[in-house]
Amino acid sequence: AAPAVTATAGNTQASLSWPAVAGAASYTVKRSTSPTGTFTTLQSGLTATAYTNTGIANGVTYYYAVSATNTNGTGAATIARATGYAGNAGIVSGNTYTITSKSSLKVLDMVGASTTNGARVQIDNAATGNANQKWKFTVNADGTYTITNQNSGKVMDIVDASTENNAQIQQWDNFSSPNQKWQIENAGNGYVRLYSVSSARMLDAGTTGAAGQLIFQNDGDGSDRQLWQLNAVSSARLAAPAIDIAEIMVYPSPANTEIFIKSTPDQQIATVQLYNSNGSAVHTDRDFSTKNSINVQQLPAGIYNIVMVTNIGTVINKRIVVVH
Repeated sequence: AAPAVTATAGNTQASLSWPAVAGAASYTVKRSTSPTGTFTTLQSGLTATAYTNTGIANGVTYYYAVSATNTNGTGAATIARATGYAGNAGIVSGNTYTITSKSSLKVLDMVGASTTNGARVQIDNAATGNANQKWKFTVNADGTYTITNQNSGKVMDIVDASTENNAQIQQWDNFSSPNQKWQIENAGNGYVRLYSVSSARMLDAGTTGAAGQLIFQNDGDGSDRQLWQLNAVSSARLAAPAIDIAEIMVYPSPANTEIFIKSTPDQQIATVQLYNSNGSAVHTDRDFSTKNSINVQQLPAGIYNIVMVTNIGTVINKRIVVVH
C-alpha cells in the first residue's frame, strides 16, 4: 500500500510524515519540482515514518514521493507537496494596505469596484486612493490572515474553493473557511508572498502585466509575479456593525433532523456554512435570506461550527451538536 503522506512547510524546510504501512521494512523519499517528475532520491532504507528535507528554497513548491519497500519489492508512491515559508513580514493586524505587484507595478483591486459576491480580483494602474484598492489584513487565531476589501467589506476568496493551479481569486462574504485564509511570507527587500491556506498555492499576477489582468493562484516558482509589496495606508479598522450575538438563536442543540436559525429584526442571516470538527465545510448555503432551517439528517453525529453572515456583513459563529 502507498503511505498517506502529510507535508508541512516551514522556513527553508518541509517536514513529511506518514502512518506505518503494514509489512513495510523501509521507506524511500524522493523529490521533484514537478508533480510528474523527474524525482530525485533524498533517502532510501528509511525505517522511521517521518523525514525533514532542509535547505529548500522558500517560495518554490516541491513534490515529495514516498514509497514503502518489503521483501517483495517497492510499492506505489504517494505524492505530497510543500512550499517553503519564512513567516510574515511584520504585517499589523487591523491595518489597511495597498497590494502592489512587483512584476507589473500595478495594484490589486476589484473589477469595476464591485461590491457583490463573486466579483474577481485584478491588477490595475497605480493606486488611486479609492477604497476598492485598499485591503485590511486581520490575523486569525491560527496565525493566518483574512484579507478584506475596504470598499465591499468582503474577503479575498478562491473561486469554488479550488485547490488547483490557475483558479481565479474573487471576493465573498466571510465564512472563515480555509479558502479565505492566507499566509504571509517575508520574501525580503520589502516584498511578501501570499499563500492560500486551503491550496498552499500562491497569489500570482500573471505574465501579461496589463491592467485588468485577473489574479489567480499557482504553484510557487520564485518569480516576481508572486511577489507583492504591502504599503500601509491607514491603521484604522473597518467599522464592524454592532449586534448582540445572543439575539441570534440556533436551536435545538443537540439536533437530530433539523436546526433552526432565528435572526434579529435589523439583521437577517444571508449566508450559512457548517464546518465539522476537522475544519472541513460540510454544508454551504449562500442564499439563506428566505430560509430559517437546515436539514442535518445526512450529517454524521458530532460537533459542528456554524458560521453565519448577516445582510450587512456581520460574521457570527455558533456551535451545535448533531446526534442520531
